[in-house]
Amino acid sequence: MNAFEVATVAVGAAGVVLNSVLFVVVVLQLRAVRRQVTAAERTTLLDHQRRKKQATIDFYAMTLESRLSLPANLPFDREADRVTEFLRGVGQTDNSSVRVVTDYLSLFELLATGVNTDVFDLEVISRMAGGRIRAMVRNYGPWIESRREQQNAPMLFAELLHLAKRLEKLEIHSEHDPGEGQPLSTRS
Repeated sequence: MNAFEVATVAVGAAGVVLNSVLFVVVVLQLRAVRRQVTAAERTTLLDHQRRKKQATIDFYAMTLESRLSLPANLPFDREADRVTEFLRGVGQTDNSSVRVVTDYLSLFELLATGVNTDVFDLEVISRMAGGRIRAMVRNYGPWIESRREQQNAPMLFAELLHLAKRLEKLEIHSEHDPGEGQPLSTRS
């Protein structure tokens, strides 16, 4: 073998070694990029979940503020006897009381629609207002059913009723949840 052939083989071998090293570098860079993309996706998801929870809290606070603008004689949701007594008189003398109840339930229908369509966070609502919403549906449920029949509107407040069922199931499951009481971000 002459010097030219030796040089050619040496250059070829150096090229193979260089290409192998560059291949390893590219593979390592691709792995690093994949880790960065995964971390960015996770960060984006966590940020989305945080914003969703914040939007849920903000909207619920707005419903509480709107509740203050309704007449004071509207009973508290958990007072079943007072709600029943109040609803007996609704619509018998004038339609303003029907409007008050409808407006009140409509606030929570909007909230329920947001939760049921995954715009708002179910767990946050469960923690903030789960008992209230379940009591509302339990105590206003007969009135809602009556209005559905009167108006031939079977979907009237359907989102609110569905949310109450979901909250009931969530409550049943959370009784055995070892993560109960932990911050939302640490629960699975």
